[in-house]
Amino acid sequence: MAWGQTERLRDQGPLEISADRAELARSGVMQYSGNVELTTATLRVTGDALRLERDSDGAIRVAVEGAPATLNHEATGEGEDTQAVDAQAERIQYNRAEGLITLQGDVVLRRGGDRLVGETLRYSLLDQRITASGAGEGNRVRITIDPQTIERTQE
Repeated sequence: MAWGQTERLRDQGPLEISADRAELARSGVMQYSGNVELTTATLRVTGDALRLERDSDGAIRVAVEGAPATLNHEATGEGEDTQAVDAQAERIQYNRAEGLITLQGDVVLRRGGDRLVGETLRYSLLDQRITASGAGEGNRVRITIDPQTIERTQE
């Protein structure tokens, strides 16, 4: 992926959060609950509760919990490597500075026609790289690959 495409995937601009209730603390920790929605230019995360931490250096970390919490990343690049990603999990953690999202608990992710199911998944927004694992012994990651997706990437 070219540098220009990577920069278009980088989450920039303001974070907008809406919820039924909010609690803001001087410590830089903010708690939101009830129909929580976080949006940026390319990212949307929803859930039942959201905790946002802002470090003294401005780094933002977000944790969203739900039954399930959902994520949509609308890629703005071109080609098959920049398809939109939709996912759901019990917990979604977002580290904005690193461009990294971690999903935990009954994770289901869809990208194009492909589907991935596991217990824990790490998703890099910058290069759209996904790593996943199952939970415990015998619990494996399951991946369904759409043959049409493979054919499109080989053209």
